[in-house]
Amino acid sequence: MERFVRRVETGFKQLQRHPRYLDLPAYDALRELGSEYDAWSTIDVKERILVLCWYAPEFFPKWQFVGSQLKNVLWEKKNYTPEIERIIDYGTPQLIWQGLYEQIRRTAACVVDWSGYSPSVFLELGARLAISEWGAVQMVDEQYLPNGGKAPKLRQIEKMRRLFDPIAYKYRGAASSITFERIAEALLQRNPSLDGEADYNRIHRLLVPLMGGIQAAHRPVAEALKTIADALHHGQQGRKAMPQIPFHGSRVVKQESERAALELRIAGWLYLEHRIRLPKLKEDAAMRELFRELGRGAADALYDLGDIESIEFADYINEQVKRLG
Repeated sequence: MERFVRRVETGFKQLQRHPRYLDLPAYDALRELGSEYDAWSTIDVKERILVLCWYAPEFFPKWQFVGSQLKNVLWEKKNYTPEIERIIDYGTPQLIWQGLYEQIRRTAACVVDWSGYSPSVFLELGARLAISEWGAVQMVDEQYLPNGGKAPKLRQIEKMRRLFDPIAYKYRGAASSITFERIAEALLQRNPSLDGEADYNRIHRLLVPLMGGIQAAHRPVAEALKTIADALHHGQQGRKAMPQIPFHGSRVVKQESERAALELRIAGWLYLEHRIRLPKLKEDAAMRELFRELGRGAADALYDLGDIESIEFADYINEQVKRLG
């Protein structure tokens, strides 16, 4: 219990100190996909099907069987030839977890094979059901069901099986094509914008109204800019005489870091001045102090630059801070 409490306390402290604190490996990969259309658009079933499954060597023949069955059915039904891939088959130089969770969010068609009951697969399944309105088609080799030769003895597995009802298939079974037709049909018929309250995205729909109260999309602009600036070059860095950035011994790196921090502070200060404006700042003590702190930090750095334009801007910032009172 003491270890648990200490970890929770440490988590809150790290969240306060780090501008991009993460305590889940998928957090940023699920939230931030990039600004280009090709980085965040949904990947259609015609292009790719993501398969989440066990990677143990003994499961590899089953994975080949699953992939070939899906490929045959999709070609026969729709003349579709999507890439049917596990994440380790997906050709990308990204870190595995980054590529995995990006695909979990973007890929419309996702098949999850419970066989082997890998903890990693269930973690990925949970992320998929939460983040994607397309849900997942869940399946399991019948050998891993009750009365099967490889059935687990954990009670929670049986409860999950009753809850999610994965489609059972028989490895190299005579009637396996019928089962995979059912799986393919489930992938092809899904349309979250038309299906209303469908079972396959129930978890996602339950989370949608809750998320706004759990995690803001982004921190307040000026506060976020100040945090990033402080991480690059903190106002107390000179007094503490401690290196803050990697390769701080490089004069070029140090100057670039200080200049970037200055521009971020100026951006945050200007946002408060022109977007929030002085009358509103006078009514909000926390925002008022942020305005002063950003202004002082930016003005000091501008004076250090020493050119006429920077000095004039620093004078203007100091005058506006004095006007605030």
